[in-house]
Amino acid sequence: MYTAGRVAAAVRWIDDVDPDEGRSPSEVQLLRGALHMMAGNIVAADVILDEVTEGESATGADRMVADMIHTWSVHDRASPRPVLAAAARSLATLDVVAEEEITDVLGMTTPSDIRRSSLLNGSAAAAYDGCFDQARAWLSRGSTLGGGRSASDVYALGLGALHDAWTGRLRSAQHQGAHAVAVAGQSAMTSQPSVLTAQLALAHVHRERDELGDAEQLLAAAATELQRTRP
Repeated sequence: MYTAGRVAAAVRWIDDVDPDEGRSPSEVQLLRGALHMMAGNIVAADVILDEVTEGESATGADRMVADMIHTWSVHDRASPRPVLAAAARSLATLDVVAEEEITDVLGMTTPSDIRRSSLLNGSAAAAYDGCFDQARAWLSRGSTLGGGRSASDVYALGLGALHDAWTGRLRSAQHQGAHAVAVAGQSAMTSQPSVLTAQLALAHVHRERDELGDAEQLLAAAATELQRTRP
């Protein structure tokens, strides 16, 4: 529903679920927090996830999943430092919790998914904070995990392109950005939000080369996608 641009409906559904009904309260609340974060409702997501982490019944695994979900907001926050801290906590906790303790949220909370998501979003946060050495190190670690998810692979390529664009490596940025768009096209994911970082990187390259029409076209496409997935 998220990739179809219907995340608002999914949010309404989960908000109608009583946290005490059926599944464990933390499982429902983690899912609520994840959907609100995907919809761009960061304040609501933060409140929900904080309730999970501060609850008496919260486990270390619950707190780790909440931290990982917090990292999804890296491109929406005014300051990247809370995301950096959440990514670091998530990675540290992952080494001490058992896999069977981890709540399944949208099939995106396997240990490998948590590690890769925390590394990639932590890399983006480090780049936003101007710490490009850390950004590249975390991106390298996240990219080599493989993941097996096309959307995650496209996102990793797009992040690499964006980092290169911001640091003046325009040829490399163009190569990685084009590669990300090509992979998305092969997987029928050209309208996926994960392609946005590649589009932004390529727009930056065109702007630096004074190819303003091409930059404007890419930015318009990115804006349209955001409007579709963030009602």
